[in-house]
Order: sequence, then C-alpha cells, then structure tokens
Amino acid sequence: MAAVDRYEINRLIRGILIRHDVDLTKIDYSFIGNTAYLYGELLKNQRREDFELAGIEQMIRELTRIPGVRYLQVDLRNWIITHSGHSVNILKGKTAPAPQTIAAGASDGMGRDVELTEEKQEKTRDLPKKKEEKRGGPGSQS
Repeated sequence: MAAVDRYEINRLIRGILIRHDVDLTKIDYSFIGNTAYLYGELLKNQRREDFELAGIEQMIRELTRIPGVRYLQVDLRNWIITHSGHSVNILKGKTAPAPQTIAAGASDGMGRDVELTEEKQEKTRDLPKKKEEKRGGPGSQS
C-alpha cells in the first residue's frame, strides 16, 4: 500500500470545508497517521450562520470517504458528533466531554448511516423567588 501524502489529505479536507462554506477562521483541521482531526467551532461562512443537519451529514460523509482517512476525530464546541456501531449521531448546541472518533471504513457508495438529532433548546424557567429573610446583625432588634 502506498504511503499517504499528509499534505494532499489536508488539501482535500480544506476543499471539502470550503465547498460546504465553513468559516475557516473558527475551525482547525489536520491529518496525522490515518486520522483526520476537526476541532474548534463549526460555523457556516463569515456571517457565523449555523449549519443545517443535512449539511453536516454530507460533509462527514465526504470527509470519511477521503482515501487514506481511516478515522475522523471531531472535537467541536457547538456540535457533538458521535459514532456508535454503524451510525453517526449529530447533536446541536453542546460540547462533547471528549473528542469523538468516527471510523471511516470501506465506503459502499452510500456512506455511513447518519442519525440526525437536533437537540431542542430548553426554555429556562424562572423558579419562584424565595422570600428573603431579614437577618438582624448583632445589636439589632427584631
């Protein structure tokens, strides 16, 4: 098997990110050994728009199809992308506790199954305020 050119893989990763209109000032990428790494914040273009789940799905499929990439490790501040079995789960709005690795495997033309899950933003509820108790200091009268 021929050696994989690290710089060529990085060029291909960059091309995929550009094609998907990723803001390259907020995300870093690299390829070492047989693993491609994405870390930072995944935002669309310079206007800081958020991605649609289908766009992230397609981008992940393209990244895992790059010849020579056996694993994709993702550590993003605004998306959790996890891999379990043969499916990839995408959640919006959280930070993963640790970088997540996706095994690229052999592509069958359809790519891996991707389960798209958008986490709903919970509305914060105002808890009833407790009545503040007045405490008298030393020498105060009640």
